Amino acid sequence: MRFKWESFVTWLSGFAMLVLVYYLGAAFCLVDPQVMDLQIWGAILISLLFLAIMWLSTLSLPGESDWDAQAEGPSRRYAEAEGFAEVQDIVLGRCSMCHSAEPGWEGLCWPPKGVHLDSAKGIAENAKAIYLQAGLSRAMPPADLSFMERTEREVIRRWFRAAMEG
Repeated sequence: MRFKWESFVTWLSGFAMLVLVYYLGAAFCLVDPQVMDLQIWGAILISLLFLAIMWLSTLSLPGESDWDAQAEGPSRRYAEAEGFAEVQDIVLGRCSMCHSAEPGWEGLCWPPKGVHLDSAKGIAENAKAIYLQAGLSRAMPPADLSFMERTEREVIRRWFRAAMEG
């Protein structure tokens, strides 16, 4: 949400440049009569349709998230294992302050070791590290800065073992 307007203005200025350079100068930049003899309005319409199709291809189908489309193998097994929802709540509450795209911990400019734990996908992909660092040992969170409870560590261990058995 922080860069909402900046992103919108960037998109708007890019579309304005497209209109100014390619659509208003279509006879020079968009249509090559040696390739195909198109009317300018036809070339612009084809271009807009192509942009619309490309944009629509980036959207998820109803009921399908990016995670569902990409998850496979071990990541899917961890995400579908019993206890994942509870582990996700624990990790989001105890780990994502540092392990996110924009860490909230002062002095961190990026997540340690590039590990993102602010989504279901990130948690499932890093299941073994979570199990080892926070489930079996007390290495994470460092110095127990987020005060992870013993019971939360047990939930992580049960979840990981359930995924390994299932």
